Amino acid sequence: MELKKYSYDNMANKLYAFLKNDNKWDYVNSNEISTIQTQLKIIGYPCKVDGAFGNVTENIIKLFQLNNNIDNTGIYCNNTSIILNNYINKFVKIYDNKMYNDIYETMLIFYTDIFFKYNFVFNHNEINIIGIRQNMKSDLRLNRYDDSIILIGNGIYEIFIGSTDPGVNNAYIIQAPQQIKYYKGLHHRKYHCLRPKENQIIEYSGYGIIKHGHKWFNLHAGGSSRYVNNWSEGCQVIKGGWHGKYYKKFLKYTYDNNKQIEFNYTLFTSNDLFK
Repeated sequence: MELKKYSYDNMANKLYAFLKNDNKWDYVNSNEISTIQTQLKIIGYPCKVDGAFGNVTENIIKLFQLNNNIDNTGIYCNNTSIILNNYINKFVKIYDNKMYNDIYETMLIFYTDIFFKYNFVFNHNEINIIGIRQNMKSDLRLNRYDDSIILIGNGIYEIFIGSTDPGVNNAYIIQAPQQIKYYKGLHHRKYHCLRPKENQIIEYSGYGIIKHGHKWFNLHAGGSSRYVNNWSEGCQVIKGGWHGKYYKKFLKYTYDNNKQIEFNYTLFTSNDLFK
């Protein structure tokens, strides 16, 4: 897989025209769109690689821009190009410019290396759950669906938008990097979810008080609005609602998976992966 870099001069005006004009396909090459979608997916954004710059891709670019303190217009501007390519440069540097034939194989090797670095367990033949928390100022990070929950292993690579932070003030945050074993259970004795089997290392938000030994924070659905709010007081949540298609897909690979009873959930910050 070849990851090409596209500068602002080469791409931004084309994409602006693509978004603002009716004859969209006269202004942009679908291969260029696919490359950007691939780059976003590699760094943990749920971008479908189809060469179409639709609403989903535009919203993913907006989220990437928000997470990197860029005006979130959804347009592939100069700053967006520079910062995205900085991530990709770090990724390519790790492998000495050697890339692999498909994105699943590439990401499997990437996370194998990352997990080894932190002495975490990573099983290629099972579903591994990964949380990626964006490195932002606390006042911007909290109460937003700006993180990623990833399923990888056993032929599966799926990415979900979610939050690894609480949506309310004076709550607890699971520290990263950290690996916790989860099992199938119920949230509030009602909803299917994953529950922690092991102790979690947590921090009281805003005060830096470290506490150990709590097993409060499940992995479950979040709401559909822009803000997390009461959906999480520290739980890891996936945007879209209990009965939404994204959480249903997540449960398909986890809760409804008869071949796997427990799952390793590993939480990183984006700096942990690309520093």
